[in-house]
Amino acid sequence: MYIKSLHNELGEIVRRLKQLERDKEMFSMLLRGGLDQIDLDAFPKLKKDGIVERKLVKKVNPTSLTGLRIAGIDGGVVSRSYHAIDIILTKAVAVLFQITQDKPVVRYYPADVPPLNVLVNYIPVSRTEIETSSSLERAIEEVKTAIGVLDYAKIDTLIMDGSIYPQYDIFATSTIAARGELLARFYEKLYEKARDRGTLLVGCVEDSRSTRFTQILGEILPSLIKKYPELFELLQVDYRGIIKQIKDTDLLYRVLESGERSAVYRLLSSNTKKSQSRISAQFRDTLFAFYLKSVEYDQPTRIEFLNPEHVEPPKTAYRVSSVLYSLSRHHAAYSIPSVLIEADARAKIGEYELELIYAQLLNRVGQSSSLLRLRRDRRPFR
Repeated sequence: MYIKSLHNELGEIVRRLKQLERDKEMFSMLLRGGLDQIDLDAFPKLKKDGIVERKLVKKVNPTSLTGLRIAGIDGGVVSRSYHAIDIILTKAVAVLFQITQDKPVVRYYPADVPPLNVLVNYIPVSRTEIETSSSLERAIEEVKTAIGVLDYAKIDTLIMDGSIYPQYDIFATSTIAARGELLARFYEKLYEKARDRGTLLVGCVEDSRSTRFTQILGEILPSLIKKYPELFELLQVDYRGIIKQIKDTDLLYRVLESGERSAVYRLLSSNTKKSQSRISAQFRDTLFAFYLKSVEYDQPTRIEFLNPEHVEPPKTAYRVSSVLYSLSRHHAAYSIPSVLIEADARAKIGEYELELIYAQLLNRVGQSSSLLRLRRDRRPFR
């Protein structure tokens, strides 16, 4: 009976997935067919709070990297809860590529093996809060490292692994609110330093789950369909339903060809509540994003960037996309910039490092109920 029930459940999942895949493919094909005709300048309100370019898709041209100084920032974190304390280990590293005609000259900041930071939480909190706190501490280390490397060396492009904007949900719990505020201040200091140094500040979000681009598209599709006959066939599919079920990378994987990017859009909506943002308005208005598809068999990457004052965002996007495209097209199925791949390798924290810290604590403190492993980590019967 159980096997039969499981078989029926899997069959229904397969049926729904196949139908959804067909709907997405049809929607993407019809949308792609009308892209050349769409001119977003016909929708002036859009540029105030959404997409800021004329075309939904732009071709990207690789650029020569020779002579450029590029840095990639990544961090690592490992945490574990014990009976009465939680231990969090973090570290972050900047990898600097000085591009020459032969091969890049590689340097590291603060070191090729960055130091570990050990944080202990002594206050009883939920498991969810510890996970949030761990992510927050990692972000703090990454932004501090980014600020430090800008003082350490002249850099043309600084690429962060992840967003260049602190997500508001990290402020949800009161016990870590102060650390969240500190992160926001570090971000603003990073924006100021990058602006003053003339450095392009870029965020590379590997596995984005954002739907902001598709939401913007969904808002203007009815007007686009009315204006452009090439899009009339979209009325034959449930495009509103599809828009609600598809994230940006899923849609743009189907729409973009390799060597293309989406149009630039504002990272934050103008109706973003002040309570949801600790970044001042002067910087919120200079944060933009687009999606870049560098290779054929990998999903597009969300690219965020800080736009300099008095510069049109598409001009900055052209520079950013050209550099990242050149750094990201070395493998047909993996399109993360090579400088971030190296940073990731240097910033990883192994479980053995946490075990080493734990062993030293046991040796110095002795057997203590505070340091008891959780039951799930010491079951005598497996």
